[in-house]
Amino acid sequence: MTNIFKIAIAFLVLTIATSAIAQPAMKIDPDGNVAITGDASVTGTFTAKNVQADNLNAILADIKAQNALILESQTWVLFAPNMRDAMNKVLADNSLTNTYEFLTNRNVGARGLHFSDWNGGLRAMTDPFLIGDTQPFSLGGAAWLVGTNDPDQGTCNDTQVLHRYYQSKSTGIQTIWGNGCRPGPAVYARKRLFQ
Repeated sequence: MTNIFKIAIAFLVLTIATSAIAQPAMKIDPDGNVAITGDASVTGTFTAKNVQADNLNAILADIKAQNALILESQTWVLFAPNMRDAMNKVLADNSLTNTYEFLTNRNVGARGLHFSDWNGGLRAMTDPFLIGDTQPFSLGGAAWLVGTNDPDQGTCNDTQVLHRYYQSKSTGIQTIWGNGCRPGPAVYARKRLFQ
């Protein structure tokens, strides 16, 4: 291998290894073929014979562009201005939960958000976090309900969701107090890396 090819490969390895998203994979076969795999928009192959001093800058620019596409696909974007609108979107097309992952800001932090249904209605819940004001603290989180049989949900109008907190107790997960009927917080989404 020529020195310029070795430098190009080293730069390629460093560029991909230090990328903020390390999901794409790179393979170099014994013939010097380099294959980058990942999302369809960032897949490519080049060979040792393609790397020459006069096209190295173009190849490096292409690598940077592919890394930018990876990062762009992982940017969180506003999915809905409030929880009720987000839940309406998921109720209309539940395949969205297979394509996107969601989060919301809750209790001083961005929290992963999961949608589920069960014999009617829709539930959204955050990943667990530490709850309580005094010991013993416990794991719990926030939950929002639409279309369930919860009697308090009958007080909500069609622009609101019923908010509850959930708590992990020795008897299982239980919903506890909440903030009642509200539109709820904004919801953000990004495309799932794995489907």
